[in-house]
Amino acid sequence: MDWNKIMHTALLGTDRAALPEEQDPAALGEAFRLVAEQGLDKEDGFLQMASIAMNWRKCGELPPNEQVYFPLAGEEESPYCSEAARQVLDNMLVIENEPLLQLWLSLCAASHQLLPPERLPSLFDFSQRHKRIQPLLMACAGKRGAWLLKLNGAWKVDEEREDGTVWDTGSLQQRALYLQKLRKKDPAHARKLLQDVWAQENAATRATLLQQLSGTVSEEDLPWLEGLMTEKSQKAREETLRLLRQVPGSSLVQQYWNIVKEAVQISKTKGLLGIGSKTEIRVQLPDGIDEALFKTGIEKMSSQKGVSDADHILYQLISAVPPQFFETKYGFNRDEIIGLFKKVKQGDRYLAALGNGAVAFGDAAWLKAIAAERGHEFYVEALSVFDGKEAEKYAHGFLEKGAQPDLVVRSVAEYLKEEWSKELTLKIFTHTANQIYSYNRSFYSHQVLQFPASIIPELEKCAPANPYAREAWSSTSEYITQLVNLKVQTQKVFTTHT
Repeated sequence: MDWNKIMHTALLGTDRAALPEEQDPAALGEAFRLVAEQGLDKEDGFLQMASIAMNWRKCGELPPNEQVYFPLAGEEESPYCSEAARQVLDNMLVIENEPLLQLWLSLCAASHQLLPPERLPSLFDFSQRHKRIQPLLMACAGKRGAWLLKLNGAWKVDEEREDGTVWDTGSLQQRALYLQKLRKKDPAHARKLLQDVWAQENAATRATLLQQLSGTVSEEDLPWLEGLMTEKSQKAREETLRLLRQVPGSSLVQQYWNIVKEAVQISKTKGLLGIGSKTEIRVQLPDGIDEALFKTGIEKMSSQKGVSDADHILYQLISAVPPQFFETKYGFNRDEIIGLFKKVKQGDRYLAALGNGAVAFGDAAWLKAIAAERGHEFYVEALSVFDGKEAEKYAHGFLEKGAQPDLVVRSVAEYLKEEWSKELTLKIFTHTANQIYSYNRSFYSHQVLQFPASIIPELEKCAPANPYAREAWSSTSEYITQLVNLKVQTQKVFTTHT
């Protein structure tokens, strides 16, 4: 039976290509004759014949008479993990928790042990839905894993490649990751690689690769980056401007500062009869702002009621310069400068801008002072600027007074990736237990690595007063306990079995 001819008829239609009449009588000839005797129209007749042919092809066709050679997997050089570790892994695979599995794999790789071979197919399947575990998975898969991957085309794993060839031959994702890692080890070399290929990359690739420099830009990068400010690609140009905003010495930040220091005038005047003196501040955007400023990401028009265009422009400019500049320029310390800004119209708004500048340039001292002054507003990015204990204390304070609790909880979950203290976790759970629709199992599943084991005996204290919410929390508590226990067990099996 020529299956290709059936496909040809299906594509062209029965009016232009009929099903061949000559068939193998021992196989399909009699079946096709019975279909023909039914008096069906050409289309229905063809579909029935094609259905018969397809089933015959599935059930009766012999495999090719060829010898297929599968090389054996190489001998492993590292030991397999312990039986206790296997049992913990099996429990994780049942609940399919990605963070816990990442922890298990990272500890397994760090201890130079391998996954049990019989678990590799399940993990390769899991990795197709959770790509982030793939590098860790391959670190623990050993030679058996590499061999197994070649036998199933459905398993696509992007391995992290450390050699330089990935820059020339890898996917965009692999190249971006390679550039990001190289940037931390050898910034100049990473910049040189990007410069060498810049002309041949398209706009989207340029923007993606530039993103990998974020947080690592220094004075040495400025000559090249400032040359990209005229990029034709909007995406690449916007990314360039974003990077230049991270360096106090860049021409962009200096352009902003030149306008700010002209707008903010601080002077001392003598008191009555020349006795004593007082310090005055005047804040006013100067006239004649160059239109080129608004091509750097500064908005020209205010969309907020009660905020003039000038105030809006100045707010953005102050947000984009290091607050330390004010101390150097005017000779006052940060508390004195904060006190002066409090005196002017829109003073609280300008203080907020100073806080934004502290966040942008990682100035924890300035941000702490602003946050203390503006205790009504939670600075999300403060959690990434303050050290761990200071960040926890800051978040805990807002939860204590019930100010913006959802924003605080979501921010803590995003920024504080180390294990939380029992006190902070208790505060968070007390809030989330009352918000059963906003914080379902998915929230706890994603944050499990931050939960300390010491929280388990305290879970009952978080139970809400509402009977329905209390019942839901009882179920959630059991789930949290299961997750935390798996976390503890994982740490234990790789500590005691080395």
